[in-house]
Amino acid sequence: MRIFPGNRPGRWLLLLGLSALLPVAGCGKSAGTVTGTVKLNGVPLKGGQVVLLPADGVGPPASARIGTDGTFTLEKVSIGAKKVMVQTSHLRPKAFGRGGGKPYEKPKDAAAGEGGGGQHDYKPPDLSEDSKNYVAIPARYEDPDQSGLTFEATGGKQDLPIDLKSP
Repeated sequence: MRIFPGNRPGRWLLLLGLSALLPVAGCGKSAGTVTGTVKLNGVPLKGGQVVLLPADGVGPPASARIGTDGTFTLEKVSIGAKKVMVQTSHLRPKAFGRGGGKPYEKPKDAAAGEGGGGQHDYKPPDLSEDSKNYVAIPARYEDPDQSGLTFEATGGKQDLPIDLKSP
């Protein structure tokens, strides 16, 4: 019984060549980097998130924050067809209180530094920079099945300009 491919050196070279190709065969680059700019009616968004979801539902999603200049960078994007969605609703400033009114304001007659931890020492939450950058976009763009945005990730570096339209 022979374990080795015979005494011919040509067979050894062929076997060695084929085994060297195995890690590469059919694999290629399995991930890439996708960069781009998100615009609404030609104006860059100031914040939000871009999400790429596998169109077939298999594999990991990729997401990135949108910078104040409208740009984003998605790292380790798996190859294949993607559904694209853009989210900004999470940046919408939240209403304060039960009635959705203004945040608590210290009464003018309350002395600063007094009160020993009472209600007049309450400090309302500071609105984050993200909330200040909120821009409303049509709701369909926040749903990957309704956005109408698609992308084919091929690995390596790719550009994905996203131009949203509002009526």
